[in-house]
Amino acid sequence: MHLAQQQALWDPYDIAIGAFVAQSVVDVRERLGLDLKDLPTDSVLQEGLRAMQAACRMFLEENQSPRSGYGPPYEAQLHSTLGELRALFGIHIARIACAYDLEVDSHLEGILPPEPD
Repeated sequence: MHLAQQQALWDPYDIAIGAFVAQSVVDVRERLGLDLKDLPTDSVLQEGLRAMQAACRMFLEENQSPRSGYGPPYEAQLHSTLGELRALFGIHIARIACAYDLEVDSHLEGILPPEPD
């Protein structure tokens, strides 16, 4: 699965480098666009991929702003928006996995929402 190879979704925050994370998110967004081309518009998969593509766009917009740069303020913003991206991806990956009875790659398990009690 392409998502499991994207370290921006699972690498520890303390080693996240803005330019590499942003490029990874661009790659994910482009791949999602390609994957969406042939899907039925009313499927759980299509809905989830569109939502993940929107989350990528939101992340990139947040990290392209004038307040982006280097140092602690930028790192805090990067970590915050990366956490939001991972949470949204986790929700949609879980929905897709449940809908299609799929196993989630071990790299992505850390971004999945907790199991209900």
